[in-house]
Amino acid sequence: MSCRDFPVELSKTGENISKILKEEMNRFGIDHFDSVNWISDRGSNFLRCFNLNMVIPILCFARRLHNVLTVTFISEIIDGYFNDEDTDDIPDKLGQDDILGDEFITMAAKKILLSISYTKTLVRYVKQTNLNELIVKFGGDGTKTLKQSVITRWLSLFICVESVYSNYDATLLALESRRATKYMNDLTKYSLIDLLLLLAPINAALQAIQTDETPSLHLLFEISCISKKKYPAIFLNSYVAEYLSTEPRGVEFFRERIHLELNKIIFDDHHYMSMCLHPAFRDMEEYTASSAHQHELNIDQDDIEVYSRSDIGLSSSQSSLSTEFSYRTNYRASKPDELDRYLESNLSSTVVKSNLLEFWASDIATAQFPKLKRIARRLHSIPATSAGTERLFSHSGLILTSRRQRLAPSQVDNMLLIKSARQLLLNLNKDSSTNN
Repeated sequence: MSCRDFPVELSKTGENISKILKEEMNRFGIDHFDSVNWISDRGSNFLRCFNLNMVIPILCFARRLHNVLTVTFISEIIDGYFNDEDTDDIPDKLGQDDILGDEFITMAAKKILLSISYTKTLVRYVKQTNLNELIVKFGGDGTKTLKQSVITRWLSLFICVESVYSNYDATLLALESRRATKYMNDLTKYSLIDLLLLLAPINAALQAIQTDETPSLHLLFEISCISKKKYPAIFLNSYVAEYLSTEPRGVEFFRERIHLELNKIIFDDHHYMSMCLHPAFRDMEEYTASSAHQHELNIDQDDIEVYSRSDIGLSSSQSSLSTEFSYRTNYRASKPDELDRYLESNLSSTVVKSNLLEFWASDIATAQFPKLKRIARRLHSIPATSAGTERLFSHSGLILTSRRQRLAPSQVDNMLLIKSARQLLLNLNKDSSTNN
């Protein structure tokens, strides 16, 4: 709801970012940094800002998921450079020693790396020579242009490979007309399928959590499982059905590396709490079975105040929701409180439809769990990624670019608010017409 241009006279240091953010918070009557749930990447200037204010941000999961893929292809020699602060895509030009190292890589895995290089080279040539229009012409109705893998889009490599695979024949015809088929001599449909097999689960997970209108924080555990699926739904046509009977060794090699990196992800307390406050996942059995330790559910001081104002029972030994609550809880109060009743209730997993907040706004939740409802509404308003903010920046940039001569930057907020409200109203009307 708030978008501001950063003062050009200031360097983007942690101190200056902290100063500007506090000024924006004051406009909304927010006095303390820890009164806001911050979603951020691991940029050094942002981390410095949060450290100055003694706040631990929730890391954007889309960036973490994307970096899992990037680290998968980069050797330990340069892992320190390609880190969460500035890694956005698999680099175009890496030396042989940069990609894993010959002593660790199989020929099948090298084929995957070469396919990435060939694909990016092909699309770059198509863009430079304006061949996309010819590809669309040869492909006919419904044909889309080739998409380039760029650092400003998360996991754009998948979109790039998918566009080449979908337009393979039309692209070949376009290259033949320019006598440039050399760009596809070593790029076969099967090599593209190998890449898509590897990237599609991560892409599906990334798309699932980039939602602006429904809660997404509770999805992250399930998303981690989706990312490990062997055969994503994208491969349902007969052309690849036989090919999928055995997983190619190159795909298997990198999939194991991806799984290794996924297992290193440490989740925030907010993630566990959001899972607990979803009726279908509240027991957390499948997620705690393999954990090395039980995860305690701690509620911050603001949430404790919500409970105190509502006269909910709290343990006097510690300022938390329970003394030592874990998802397979050992906590037992002398008298069951609202949390105990929620965990032991017989709520059906089907009680939650597409939007989790609809359940917590229902009469059932209001009557049976009024205190938890307050926490759930606050917790599930936290997005899993900063994708919404990224889109807001994009919209504001387009507005300023197209109307720079006529529009004061101070009016951008108003226009963005109207745009968001209009889209929300359209979605509500669409849902109403569907239900009727």
